[in-house]
Parts: sequence; C-alpha cells; structure tokens
Amino acid sequence: MASVKLKLHKNRLLKDGTYPLVFQIIHNRRKKVLYTKFKIRESDFDPVSGKVSANNSRQLSGRSAQRMNRELNRERKTLLSKIAFYEEHGIDFGVEDLDDRSARRHNVYLLQYMNKQIHEKILARRNGTAAAYKSTYSSLQKYLGGKDVRASEINPMFVRKYEEFLRKQQVSANTVAFYMRNLRTIYNNILQDGFTAAGESPFKVTRTTVQKTVKRALSKKNMVLLAHCTFPHSEPLLEFARDIFLFSFYTRGMSLVDIVFLRKERIFDNAIHYVRHKSSQPLRITITEPLGALIAKYDNDSPYIFPILRDDCPFSHYDQYRSALARINRNLKKVGLKLGLTTPLTTYVARHTWATLAKQCGAPVAVISEGLGHASEKITHIYLKEFDSDVLDRINEMVTRL
Repeated sequence: MASVKLKLHKNRLLKDGTYPLVFQIIHNRRKKVLYTKFKIRESDFDPVSGKVSANNSRQLSGRSAQRMNRELNRERKTLLSKIAFYEEHGIDFGVEDLDDRSARRHNVYLLQYMNKQIHEKILARRNGTAAAYKSTYSSLQKYLGGKDVRASEINPMFVRKYEEFLRKQQVSANTVAFYMRNLRTIYNNILQDGFTAAGESPFKVTRTTVQKTVKRALSKKNMVLLAHCTFPHSEPLLEFARDIFLFSFYTRGMSLVDIVFLRKERIFDNAIHYVRHKSSQPLRITITEPLGALIAKYDNDSPYIFPILRDDCPFSHYDQYRSALARINRNLKKVGLKLGLTTPLTTYVARHTWATLAKQCGAPVAVISEGLGHASEKITHIYLKEFDSDVLDRINEMVTRL
C-alpha cells in the first residue's frame, strides 16, 4: 500500500525563509515528492496534523490557511483515489504515474496514460467513456503483447500495423473505427498535456467514421412465436432475457440502459414517462395490456421496474448494467437458437423490429424515422414533435398486438 504524506521540503530553504510544501509518496520502497504550489514558513506548518496553521503567524491569515488546507486536502484525496484505483484493478504503477505533470517533463507511456484517463472518467461519472477506453486498452494490450510503448512511438506505421492486427482478428470495420477513434482521442489528450509530437498526425489516413450497417428485425410471425413460447423452470434466465426483449418491443424500442434504470415512480397516469439516456429526449408511452402484464410479472421490492440493480452489490450501478447487457444478449442468442430464428437476437433487435413492423402497419416514416436507429436522431426528433402522443399510442397498439 502506497503512503501519502504532506510535509515541508526541509532541504529546499528559499531566500524568503519559506519551504516548499510537498506530498511525499512512498510505494514499493521508492520515495518521490510532488511539489504543491504553496510555500510557507516552518512555524506555519503542523507536522503532526499535516496541515497549514496560522497560529501566531504574521505572514499568514486564518482564512488563507483554511483555503490552502482545503486545496491541499483535495490534492491528497485525488492522489489517494488514484492509488486505490490502481490497487483495486491490480494495475502495476510507479510513483511517477501519480504525477499528472509528468507528461510535460517526460515521454509518456500509452497504456499507463490510458489507465489514468480511465480512472479520471470513472471519477467524473463518465462511465460510458471509461468503458470505451477500457475496451480499447484491452485491445491495445493484446496487440502490444503486454508491453507498453512511448507516445513518441505512435506514428502512422504504428497505427497502420494496429489496424492490420485488428483486421486479422476479424474485427468488424465499425469496431476498428471505434478503437481508432478512442486511440486518437487518447493521443490528442497526451498532446494537450504537454507532450510534443514529431511529424505528421498518426491518424491522417485512418478511417474513423462509422459505416451504415444492415439493420435486422424479426417478422410479425417470429415475434408471435417469441412472445408465446414457454420456458421450463430450469431456464429462468432465458425467460427473463425474452421478457426484457418484449418489454423493449412494447415500449417502442426502449434501450436496455433506460430499461435497467427505469424506476417505478416514472409510471403514472397509465403511462411510462422517462428521459432517453442517449438523446435526453423526454418520452411518454401508454401502458398497453401486454406491457402492463410484464410490469406486474416482475413486481419487486426495489425502486426499479426490473430487479437488476442492487445497492448492496460491490459494483457500481453502471457496471451492473454493463454486466446485465452482456448476460441478456448472451441469453437472447440462446433463445433465438432454441426457436430456430435466423436473426441473432440482441436487445437492439427489439428496437428495430418495432420500427419495421410499424412501417409495415402503414405508420408514417416521419413518426418512426426508419426504425429509430437512423443516421440522425435530430431529424427524428423534429418530426416527432409534429405528432401528438395519441398517434404514437395508436401505432404502438397496432404493432404490439401479437
């Protein structure tokens, strides 16, 4: 366990009679000091409490001491949280990894820097970005064979060979673009942190845009088959995955992240009222008979519609959601195989199925915008505002009548 201690740097007496305030970090028998921006006299520092003290000080006011202590306490907490993150995730680190200013003074190692970025995103509750960086980190780790590279080694040849590696792994074009976008963002962050690049951009000839993919949907016949199939008591996870799929379908393609975080208090006036996570668009969905039956089926003691998130779990709610996403999609594929469906089932297929069947029912393309998985959701939102909720309710009633 690394230790962090605030102290005066007694070996650096300055001309004005003050000493620099530093954090002394000891880890794996190595010692390092990180300079703060403060310098004070020896009489203004309490080594026992590790705090600035203005008692009997002519140079320092009580208010200034409080301000300094608040700022130093924030710095200490940041250092301790970084240490806790590295140790919790089993990441090997050195004392130099705790210094954010090292990027300005030394060459930066890519994977070490990515670990810091992941940690910062988690602290900022930007879990989606953190998850994207983790995925890219794992991919780069495989490519590098567990080694690390300096930022100076990230050049057009490095990027091109990494891309070739991904294609040999039979990674889809959109996944390659996903990894490249994340790597480019990390590289740009390194530049912003003071590292000076040499030569042209490593990503000059790399494609990072997403290609349009063929959307898959179930036919009305297969939706009826899925809705009415039964599962033995020995397969509760398959039945739960199927029911989540149906819930998404009955709610006009509600995404899993919105389903998982949907609270009971969002149901009133015989409708579900929620704000879509991806677009922040407020939506209202009237509860149809099959939707109401599903809600009643999973009535539970938690504040959520479905018993997926748990407060007594050691993992964050976002991590629980990510785990549920993988588990449900894995079980949906088993359901599809069980029913002999040719379309691989995922939670997203429910969304596109609703849109496709709505179109087949004669619903205006303006309302459904080609499946709610369109190239631009902004266009969809503009059109949707022109229709009142009664129109959407009638369409949903037609589509979900299985």
